Amino acid sequence: MRIVKCNGLLFTLPRAGNCAPEDIRAHVYDLAFRGSYSLKSVLPALVPGMSYDGMEVAEGNEAGLAWEKMLHAEVGSEERKRLRDALRAYCEQDTLAMVRLLEVLSEHTRDR
Repeated sequence: MRIVKCNGLLFTLPRAGNCAPEDIRAHVYDLAFRGSYSLKSVLPALVPGMSYDGMEVAEGNEAGLAWEKMLHAEVGSEERKRLRDALRAYCEQDTLAMVRLLEVLSEHTRDR
């Protein structure tokens, strides 16, 4: 195992170029994570400028509540559309966040 420091991050790599997303907890740490490996903690540390700030739905529990309300509550069509749009934006942000994290981790582990 090797320890590599790159842009302030510490990487322990079992083999060069081998760092799958599920290996983040075992191989990557930044003080900005503040002990948490949740997407909301890891994302701003590894992908500066990308966050969920200002989104109507910005947390997983909010997404669950919005989904439940959209499906089971008596809401009008405008409210249902607003909830659907907010959930879609949240899911798009989650997907993009995972792509950006994978890009960052791949770049850090390439040729090391």
